[in-house]
Order: sequence, then structure tokens, then C-alpha cells
Amino acid sequence: MNQSPNHQLSLKLFIPYLKEQKYTLIFSTFLAIFQTLPTFGFVYAVRYVFEKAIPERDLFAVALTSGFILFLGLLQIALGVWSNSINLKMTKSIVAKVRVDLLEKLYRLSRHTTDHLDLGQLQHTIVQATERIDRMADAICTRFFPATLIAFALFLFMIKLQWILTACLFVTTPLIGVVHFALKKPSQKASTLLHSTFEAFAQGVGFVLRALDLTHMRGAKAWELRRQKETIQAVCDNSQRAMWLHHTVRDLLSGTLLFSAALIVGVGGALVINETLTLQELMVFYAALVLFQRQLNVLFNALPDIGTGRASILPIQQILTMSDKAVYQGKKVIDFSGHVHLNDVSFNYDEQPVLKGVSLSLEPGRIVSLTGANGSGKSTLVRLILGFYGPKSGEITADGCPYTSLDLSHLRRSIGVVPQDPVLFSGTIFENIAYGEMKASMPEVRYAATLAGASRFIEKLPKQYESEIGGMNVRLSGGQKQSLALARALLHRPSLIILDEPGNHLDLSTIELVMNNIRHLDYKPAVLLISHDTQISAQADEHYALQEGRLIATQKPSLVTIE
Repeated sequence: MNQSPNHQLSLKLFIPYLKEQKYTLIFSTFLAIFQTLPTFGFVYAVRYVFEKAIPERDLFAVALTSGFILFLGLLQIALGVWSNSINLKMTKSIVAKVRVDLLEKLYRLSRHTTDHLDLGQLQHTIVQATERIDRMADAICTRFFPATLIAFALFLFMIKLQWILTACLFVTTPLIGVVHFALKKPSQKASTLLHSTFEAFAQGVGFVLRALDLTHMRGAKAWELRRQKETIQAVCDNSQRAMWLHHTVRDLLSGTLLFSAALIVGVGGALVINETLTLQELMVFYAALVLFQRQLNVLFNALPDIGTGRASILPIQQILTMSDKAVYQGKKVIDFSGHVHLNDVSFNYDEQPVLKGVSLSLEPGRIVSLTGANGSGKSTLVRLILGFYGPKSGEITADGCPYTSLDLSHLRRSIGVVPQDPVLFSGTIFENIAYGEMKASMPEVRYAATLAGASRFIEKLPKQYESEIGGMNVRLSGGQKQSLALARALLHRPSLIILDEPGNHLDLSTIELVMNNIRHLDYKPAVLLISHDTQISAQADEHYALQEGRLIATQKPSLVTIE
């Protein structure tokens, strides 16, 4: 695929972000232009010293000019610091906005789309690509753009000072072009390969961390290390090639600039001998040339960051412009009471039938149990109720309103879900329970934890609800994690509670306590209880099983009392 059009399209992606910063961008441009003035002042001061102060042996003028040059240096530093501060604030704001937009895009993606994405690779792309774009923006605004302006201004000054010597630079210009275009494609290819192999390395490290137990149990340490070493060697080889090309370009360009300097000395010396040019004028021109070459070095050193940043724009664009249609686009908001009805609902996964003509009613104050073999469609049914998927045929309603007319995001806030593998994050127990409830108070969190049976272990901890979990902090068992997830689900008084295989981590006595607490709440939520355990499903009022995609009413299992 031709990369040039893609890069042009991806660069257009940033135009709206730049428009938001247009006044800062304009001011930054003027400030960059103003930064050229101290350089001009320096060259003219040097010219004055060599052409007038030294020939006239005026020590005071030399000292005064030296002080002026020092002032110009300090002014250059001050302008650079000010300009960098403004540019960094602008670029960091743009990159931050891109990152926020990426996260918002992830939340807008349908579950069908995210199910088909490699989330580990997506995470790496977002984090690493935006970091490279951040470095690119910094390189352009704080190095490339100011250096280009100053170099251009110096070039015009050198033409005015001595056009013959300036014309000598054009002899070396084709050499710079040849070096640039000869190594441009190999550098881009090496950079792309390095990025892809580095992403593979990052995914490999992630797998190693997630599968430590599996690797040990299978005795596959040597095999896994051999597999990862291949990826690490690929990173090493591609990194070596990319860095070699980068340093080669830099050294060749530096050599070209050195050739330019040698040519200037030779031609300039001849002009001085022929009395076409004075020695003072040659020295002033050479001082301007040194400054010019210094700016070119700054410009060239910024190119690698710009190149890697441009290569990273395309994957970011692909995420931001990913076509995806929301399953439901309704806007109606209701005071959900817990009534959910599935009427003759069917659902397919990529043309593979999963649910066939399912009809189910969930009512406030009623507990419905659902059993079924692995892969029978229990999780799919939950995702349909949550509005993550839309049925192929049939209809789902909440309090009699079709899902197609409802704001599903608002509806989900009235549904409490306890998944098989709850998600907890590094933070306090209070923060984990109160996640999503910004105004939750400590008494409310304590009450939810008591309902979930989590208070029994929380209140034994030294810091109780302020105890930190995750990382090297308090380590929780599977049952304790699920208790916290249950407390989180109960905190906002949901009208519908979905318990997905609570018996995987919670013991029967805790589940009986929780179900009893739910039955005696001061309001009556609907409850969907998914479990393979007949003793757990016996807690329900209605019983169903999924068999070959169809929902079948079943008898209440025999309840065994635990002594």
C-alpha cells in the first residue's frame, strides 16, 4: 500500500486539534520569528568587531560589543525557554486531547467490535503511538520549526553579505538531497519493522506475566523462553538497523556540511587573495555559516522523531475513524423498575446460531435462575439484557419500552452485574466499591459491603475500607474479590441484579446470606441468578435452562441444608 496518501490523510486528522490551538499557534510562530533577531544581532556585532573595532584598536568598543553579544545570548536563552514553554503546553494539550478522544472512541465501540480486537495490541498502540506523536510534536515545535526559520534568515543574510560564497552552498545541496532520498525509504521501512517487532515483544511480555502459572504447570519454561528470545532477537536486529541508518544519515549530513565549510574556506580564501573580499568579511561570513550549520544540525536531529511520529499517526487514525454502529441509539430515559422481557429473541455469532426464540421475563421481587452447559449462551443472554448485543430477531423491553427507543447507557446504571471474574483496580477498598458512584458516602459503602457479606473480612483489616489493594498491597482471594464486586453492584440500589456464577468463588453459606439480604431489601429488585450449582439455583423462584440455544423451564432443584 502506498504510504504517502495515508500519511497525508492522517496528517489531516490533526487539523481540528490545531484549530483549537490556533491563537497559541499564531503567537508561537511570531515568537519563533522573533527568535531570529538575536542571531542577526550576533552576526552584525561580530561584523562590527572585525571590520571596525579591531582595525581601529578600540578596546572599549570591543568590550562593549562583547557585552552586547552576551546580552544577545541571554536573550536567545530567555526567548527559547519562553517559546518552549508555550509550544510544550500547546503540544501536550493536543496529545492529551487525542488520548481522551481515543478513550472516548473505545467506549463508543460496540461489544461486537471489541470482541474481534486484540485488546493487548490496542493498548500498546494507543500508549506507544501517542508517545511517539508527542515526541514528534515536541521535535517539530521546539526544534525543527525554530531551526528552519533561523536557518532561512541566516541564509538570506549570507546572500546579502556575499552571494558568491552563498552560491557555493548549492554545490553541496544536491548531496544532502541524495543522502536524504537514498536513505529515506530504508529508514522508514526499518522504523516500521522496529515498531511491529517491538509491539510483538510487548505482547510477549504481557503473555509471560499472565501465563506464569500455566508455563510452570506445563513445564514449558524453556520452550517459552526460546519463543520469546526469537522476538527479542528480532527487536535487537531491527533496532540495530534503524539506529545504524539514523546515525549514518546524521554522519553523512554532518560530512556534507563539513565539505561545505571546506569549500567556503577555499573559495573565500581565493576571493580574499584576489582582493574581491576582505578578510574581515570572510570571517563574518564564516561565523554566519557556523550558526547556519548549527541550525541545520538541530533540524536534522529532529527528523528521526518526526519520522517515527508520522509512522505512528496512521494507526491512531485507524482507531479514531474506525467505522462502528451502536447497537442501540435510543434517547428515551425511564425510571427503570426492573421489568425486562425478552420476546422470541434469537442471536447469532458470525452466522452461528446461539439463541433460538428465547422468551424470558424478569420481574421485581422475583429471583430467576438460569443453568446451562458451557457455551450454551448464558453469557450471551446477559449481554443482550445489558444491550451490548442486539438480537437478530425478536424484541427486548424494559418496563414495556423497546430497547431500540431507550438510552441504554442510562438504563445500565440501574442494573447491578457481578461477573465471574470481577475487575478490581489498585486503590482502596472504598474506591473499588464506590467505582462509578462519585457521591457515595462511607455509610452507604459499609451498608453495601454488609449486604454482600464483604464487611466480615474488610473490618478485620487494619485500615478497613481505606486498605489499599492491588500491586504489593493487600492480596484478596477470589471470594473476597467477588464480595467486593457484589457490594459495588448493590451500592447504587439496582432495579435488576445479575449474578454470574457466584459459586465459582463464594461458598454456599455466603451466597445464602446474600440472597436472604436481597430478599429483605427495602425495595424489590429483579434478580437473574446464573449457576451450575443446583444448591445455589435452588434459591430462586423460577428456574430455566438453556439447551441447544432454547430456553426451557425446569423444576426447582432439591435444596440441601448445610450444617
